[in-house]
Order: sequence, then structure tokens, then C-alpha cells
Amino acid sequence: MNTTARILLVGYYGYDNAGDELLAKKSITLLSSVFKHPVFTVLSTKRVKQDGISYIKRFSMLSLMTAILRTRYIVFGGGGLLQDKTSKKSLFYYLGILTLGWLFRKECYLIGQGIGPLESTFSKHCFAFLMRRMTHISVRDKLSYALLRRIGISPDRVLLATDLAYYRGDTFMPHPKASMVGFSFRPMVFSDAVSQDLKRFISTLDADMAFLEFHKTTDLSALKTFYYHSLPGNIKSVWDMNNIFLNPGPLDPQLKLVIGMRFHALVFASLYHLPFLALVYDDKVKQLAKFLGQEYVDLRQKGTVYTELTEKLQKIEQNYEHYQNQLVLTVPKLIEQANLNKLGFK
Repeated sequence: MNTTARILLVGYYGYDNAGDELLAKKSITLLSSVFKHPVFTVLSTKRVKQDGISYIKRFSMLSLMTAILRTRYIVFGGGGLLQDKTSKKSLFYYLGILTLGWLFRKECYLIGQGIGPLESTFSKHCFAFLMRRMTHISVRDKLSYALLRRIGISPDRVLLATDLAYYRGDTFMPHPKASMVGFSFRPMVFSDAVSQDLKRFISTLDADMAFLEFHKTTDLSALKTFYYHSLPGNIKSVWDMNNIFLNPGPLDPQLKLVIGMRFHALVFASLYHLPFLALVYDDKVKQLAKFLGQEYVDLRQKGTVYTELTEKLQKIEQNYEHYQNQLVLTVPKLIEQANLNKLGFK
């Protein structure tokens, strides 16, 4: 698009979450390929200007209103912003931005979005009202697409794409002699049985492990709390994924496979062609694992999971080449599909 454009980019940015920071970076790259001279204002946690991009504080109503009035395009760049499972306040904050955009006749786009879950009836009604007034929507998974179609969004206004982390994604192959296991963890309320089984499974794993810290202020603290303010002895290092995920390149030391909860930890594993065992806390994790042909264990159940965890990890190790080949075959499709996120722009 050969048009200069003022863009307000909205996401869960500025919280040292490697997945969301990569989504901001990829959104800017994608939009820069759509518009000839884009001028970005990015919703974040601090007010700075960096590399020609203005970042404004997300809870400064004056800054937010000024940005909305001055912009032409409001773009929600990736992530799972529109859901009320973790916070209804957060959902209505984002719906409020879309409401202002609609009222002031801005063009509102959602790209690479994961939609839902929406549990409140009021949330569903507000969400449906606004989605019918969006300029265009692209989503990252089939569940989100189906939800939008159920509320009446026509196929010409919504595209099934994939997560923005795959946009122009670089891929790598692990070293054949790699032996370290990557482990990703996030806060979650487990049943007592699942909690004990997961602790036992990780603590007794016969491998050196690297903890993949995707959210700096949350993940490591949550893991230490889970293990009674300590770390399992087989975790030998903590990796800052805000550096590694945002600046892809060969890993040192090399990983062999990943056991992960966070969605973007599994995206990371797939780009590095690392077979993974997904620890499911949300349907988006399950759907990604299934699409990529990888194993998963649902941690939302009440009963014991230790046997399932050990058997599925053993299955991956015994059929390592098969699971790696699944990634070699499917990841290029996701990288190509990520280009669909820019097709809705006029």
C-alpha cells in the first residue's frame, strides 16, 4: 500500500513477555511492508521514543485518547487479548479502545489474534457487537475463526492465518548430539494430583535442563513457588527468552527437545525443529501441538498424569526423527500462512 499512515499498535507490550514483544516486532515489520511510510504509536508500559517509534503508557488516558484521535488505523497486533478467562477488566480495556476507534471512525484491524475464551454473557454480547464493526480480522487458529463465524462475521471479513511469530520466521536444526531439554512453565492452578505428578516428572527427569524464561516477572518466580522456593536440581541454567526469541540464531548450548506450557515456547521449539511435549493449560496450546504433530498432556484434568507424561516423553525420544520431520513439514506452512495477516488491509 503506497500510503503514509498513522498507526496505533495495540497489544500486551512492555511487560517483558518474550512472546508479546516478538509480536510487536513482527507487527511493525508486517505493517511496514503494507504501508510505504508508516508512523507508529505503540501502546506499552512507558513513554519513550525509540527508532522512530513512539511508545505511550497504556494507562494514560490522555495519551491514549490523543493517539486514537491522531491515528487513522488501530491495529491489534497478535496475542490473546480478547478473552475474559484471565481478566474481565483487561477484556473491557481492549474493547474500550475498539469502541473509541469505531466512534471516531478509525479503521480497526485485528491481526494474528487468538480469540476467547469468553465466559460471561455480557462479554460475549459486547464482543460480538464490536467484531461486526471491525474493518478486517485475521486469526491465528481454527477455534478463533469458528467463534467469529458463529457470531455472524462473514468470510470476506475474517481470515484464518496463523500466529504472527511465524511471519518471516527463521528456522534452525538442532545439533545431532544435543542432549539438553528446554523447559517452559507459567502460573497455573493445578489439581493436587497433577501438581504432585508434574513436580515428580520434572524433578526426576534424567537430563540437564534449561529453563526457558519467557515472562521475566512471572515464570521463574512461579516455578520457584511451585517447588517450594527452590529449583529442581536438574535445571542447570535459566535462559532469557526476551533476548533469544527476539534475536534468533544458533543456540549455545544446543537443545534436543522442549517440554513446555507457554504457547510461544512451543512456537520457539517448532522454529528450531525441536520436538516437544506440550503441557496444555489452554486449548490454543493443544491445537498448536496437534497441528504440528507433537505430543501433549492436558494439565487441566483432575486425575494423575505422571504415567502419561513419562510415556509420551519416552515416545518422543524413541521416535525423535519422526517428530522432527513433522516440524520440518509443517512449520514452512505456518510461515507461509502468516503472510495472510496482511491481506485485509485496503
